[in-house]
Amino acid sequence: MILKKENFKKQYDGSVTNTIVIWDFTKEKKTTAILSYQQFIDINKNTVMLSAFEGKTMFVSFWATWCAPCLREKPILDQIKEKHKTKSDVVFVDISIDHDFDAWQSYLQKSDMKGIQLNTDGNEIKIMNEYKFSGIPFHILVSPDGVYKQNDSLQFVDELLRDREKLNSFIKN
Repeated sequence: MILKKENFKKQYDGSVTNTIVIWDFTKEKKTTAILSYQQFIDINKNTVMLSAFEGKTMFVSFWATWCAPCLREKPILDQIKEKHKTKSDVVFVDISIDHDFDAWQSYLQKSDMKGIQLNTDGNEIKIMNEYKFSGIPFHILVSPDGVYKQNDSLQFVDELLRDREKLNSFIKN
């Protein structure tokens, strides 16, 4: 929201003069992942926290075994994981919002899924609220310092993971 004063002018670079800027909707607030206290469980019911991967770039994919679009994406996602598996500074984390742990565990045992596989352990509503999403699949890229940004284009994620400078620019801007 901008209040224009007398002699208001818009400059060649898009900036404005003789104004009072109350709220700049063009500047996106950086969002920091909540890594320190969120607990998930792995296939063996061990507790895992995303803070264990702090200092690395994380690609986090929220999904469920009952979600057809999620399952259609899995082969593409596994190809991306395979391409970038030698990068020790990149971690792929799939977090299932399946409320039925046994169904999720059974699906994982039948599938050869790559990356780290976690479950919300019944806290899917809390997690969805904290990361501000209501539908899946939902993907975020998390920088080594915990800033994250949503990106649902797996092709673009693959491109970003190939170009560290572009990745950092995407997450930070």
